[in-house]
Order: sequence, then C-alpha cells, then structure tokens
Amino acid sequence: RLEFFQNLFEDAKSASEVDLDKLERHYQQYKGSTEIDGSDEKATVVRNITYELIESQVSSYIPNPSVTPKTASERNTRLAKSIETLCKNKRDDLPFEMLNDLDERYNPIYGGSVWLVEFDSSIVTHNTVGDIKVTCLAPKQFIGEPNIYTIDDMDYCFTFYETTKDTVVRKYNVSYEDADEAVSDVNGADENSVTVYICYYRDEDGKIGQFVWYGDKVLVDITDFFARKVKVCQTCG
Repeated sequence: RLEFFQNLFEDAKSASEVDLDKLERHYQQYKGSTEIDGSDEKATVVRNITYELIESQVSSYIPNPSVTPKTASERNTRLAKSIETLCKNKRDDLPFEMLNDLDERYNPIYGGSVWLVEFDSSIVTHNTVGDIKVTCLAPKQFIGEPNIYTIDDMDYCFTFYETTKDTVVRKYNVSYEDADEAVSDVNGADENSVTVYICYYRDEDGKIGQFVWYGDKVLVDITDFFARKVKVCQTCG
C-alpha cells in the first residue's frame, strides 16, 4: 500500500514537472536570481525590482469573518453572530498574522496559495484533546491529479511539507528511533528536518481517505478521514 501511494505521487509529480519548474523559476526571480531565460550569460543585478514590487504590496490587514444565515430570523441571526465570534476567537488563537504574511507573498510569486485545515490531536490543554491547525503552503507543495484542475473533481491529491523529527514523534506517535532514520528530501535541509507526504483520496464509495508517510514509514492510514471517530478498547469493546 505504501509503494502504491509512493508510485502514485511520483507519477503525479512527473506530470506536473513543467509547472513545478515554472513555480521554482518565479521563486528564484523573487530571490534575485541572475539567470536569464534563453541565455547562458548571467544578469548583473543592481536592484531586485521583482522583490521590491512584491514587498511593496504586502498588506497586514486580515478581514473579519462574516456569517449570513440562509433563512432570516432572529434566532438564526443570533447564531450567525455566535459563529462570527467563534471564528474571530479562533483567528486570534492561531498564528494568522504569520500565515497572512506568507499568503501575501505566495500569491504574487506563485499566483496562488494552498490552505490546509486539519485537526491536530497532539494539541492538548487542561480540558481538551485536539484542536484546529491551519497551514499556508506554497503551490509547489501541492500535487494534484494530472489534467484535473478543480480539487473537488480530483480522485486524489498530495501535499508535502518540511517539519522537525520532534513534531513527527509528538503528532504521529512515532518512536525516536524511527524518526532518527528519516531524512529530508530538500537539498541542504537541517539534519533534524523530515519531509512528510499526505495523500487525500476518494474511495469507491466516495468517502475521503488519508494516507501519510515519510521515507518508508507509514504514519497514518485512514479510509474514512472525515467520519467522527472514538477510541474503542480492542479487548472489551
């Protein structure tokens, strides 16, 4: 099963190679690359105008959430205001200033961004287990099904990101010995970094599954990812 998803990822990545190369060139231009398209000569960069144009457009403004009830009534309006307050509080809890800062740069550099919303069971407080985690990814960290351009129409898609081995141990209950064997797939990455791959796929019943791995280690394999779940004892049920 791991080999199946690894091969599926490599096939999808190969089909997106041209787009990924283009995204990387755009990022290098933002960083001030001296490469010139169609020429072997290097550019003499005095000022990186691409960087300056993008940075001058960065805005720290984060819009307030707005919820409008489908059916107008006093009760529905009151509930909509409660949801707005919940969203505002969650926005203040999460590092949205940093996420917005990334998003403001990803969009002009790459033409878009990818927002990943997930439930992280490793977040534990004095009275709760698990909470919402939001991550802003660059488009080059997202690989979709070839020739399908709407996520809702895809039978599968991939995201991958860099994280630390300590995070993998804490989030996926991996032993420290297994985490030490993992390596990052990014050139020049820190020795404590590891690349985690996530596949979201649609099964024959239309349910969404999640398969997560790094290296040759399976971290998560859930066939009905969005179903509500409870832990049940294997001995007594």
